Amino acid sequence: TSVTLDAENSGSTYKWPDNSTNQTFTVTESGEYTVVVTNPNGCSISETVNITFLESEKPNLGEDYESCGPTTLSANISATSYLWSTGERTASIDVETSDLYWVETISSDLCVHRDSIYITIYDIPVFDLGEDQVTCEGDVITLQPGIDVATYLWSNGATTSSISADSSGEYKLTVSTKEGCTYTDSVRLTFNPLPEIALPNTISACDSLILDGGSGGAAYLWSNGDTTRFTTLYESGSYWVTVTSSDACLLSDTTSVNILESPNPNIGNDLEVFNDAEVLLDANVGSDINVLWNTGDTQPVIQVGATGTYWVEATSPGGCIVRDSI
Repeated sequence: TSVTLDAENSGSTYKWPDNSTNQTFTVTESGEYTVVVTNPNGCSISETVNITFLESEKPNLGEDYESCGPTTLSANISATSYLWSTGERTASIDVETSDLYWVETISSDLCVHRDSIYITIYDIPVFDLGEDQVTCEGDVITLQPGIDVATYLWSNGATTSSISADSSGEYKLTVSTKEGCTYTDSVRLTFNPLPEIALPNTISACDSLILDGGSGGAAYLWSNGDTTRFTTLYESGSYWVTVTSSDACLLSDTTSVNILESPNPNIGNDLEVFNDAEVLLDANVGSDINVLWNTGDTQPVIQVGATGTYWVEATSPGGCIVRDSI
């Protein structure tokens, strides 16, 4: 801050405290200043003035700087009034665009001061990974921020713009622009377990078969229309089941069923015969059926002559075994 003193009286000669001879004199410090003015006729006159520079705070906006996103500027002093280049009249302002900003302050002793600063503002790379997601094991979810930036860093260490996730957990992504502005977002993924099914690839049974869809299901649907955990089958064929868990996860499995026909041995009803009489017992089975009597015989027809219980066990080519007794 300075004050310029003017002795006026053009055409005269001047002498200031520092022996300078200009008509004007610049004062930068408080003190008493005297000037001697001599007119062309040689007549001189002196005048003294007391200058006091009031000590008031000056605003200090700091050095020019770069900011990622909006920033706050403060005059950093307590003043009677403030006037910013934006027209605002508060002690601090928020700015969102690159520009030259200045603030003018008036102190309680009416001293006016101004400071300026240039702010460069870069956009923050804001993105959204979306809401938390719940799905089923086996599914794959692709996560991507949808913005083009300089670098990507995922919480699993990946540095690609997108990742494929197939396990439960929190996934976090931090992106950076070439100016060094960063932004982070995260999303939680839950992969619920699938129901457990253990149908064999193929299975054979005699006459009928009960298939089990497993204990972990909340709902079942068999290819034959049954909607219970167990289904009873009487015919050969390919059968599938779809099991739905309590989390609405679905799993299907298929099996090939071979229903074998069991033999039907028929010795007949119990008999009473006279002593020493012999009886022919016939298993009444086809020629492709193997038989075994409790006597050890393996022929379809045997002859017995002693009181007792006799049984025959018939085995089909597919291994189905049926017993009859008399």
